[in-house]
Amino acid sequence: LLRDRASEGGFRRELVGSYRYLSFATHGLMRDDIEALAEPALVLTPGPGDDPTNDGLLTASEIADLNLQARFVALSACNTANFDQSQIAQDLPALASAFAVAGTPAVLATLWPVNSETGRRVVASTFEALHAAGAAPADALAAAQRAFLADPPAPAYRHPRFWAPFVILGDGASPPADV
Repeated sequence: LLRDRASEGGFRRELVGSYRYLSFATHGLMRDDIEALAEPALVLTPGPGDDPTNDGLLTASEIADLNLQARFVALSACNTANFDQSQIAQDLPALASAFAVAGTPAVLATLWPVNSETGRRVVASTFEALHAAGAAPADALAAAQRAFLADPPAPAYRHPRFWAPFVILGDGASPPADV
């Protein structure tokens, strides 16, 4: 879902329960990044009006209330606001836990803001390994990181700042089963 279709309403209508793999390439917000935001959230396109279920913020509690059939979710969302290591240590697991409550056993997330090109390549390669080889999420991510290091866009991209923020939270050992 892109642009106007990438709303909470669009997500709920088209994706919930329909896909084995989900990928969010968007911005992530930590608690208090915006006034009155009490929990982490993924930024989507706001819907028309004052509908709180389509306000453009897919919060951890809203995610937990979903009934997902996805076996794996990639959150290549970055938070480019003030980076607080103690806050991300609380909020990143909260998002992953929300997806677990919604039915998704494994989540790929990033520990710090990521370069867009790196994110695109590592996440796409992870999905290829999950789908084509039936690899477990942790193995798929490790293979994607090794592939990135073997052929980076430029030599500077071999620095861990680019490829090391990607982690698997949840069950990284079991291959995603067919649903």
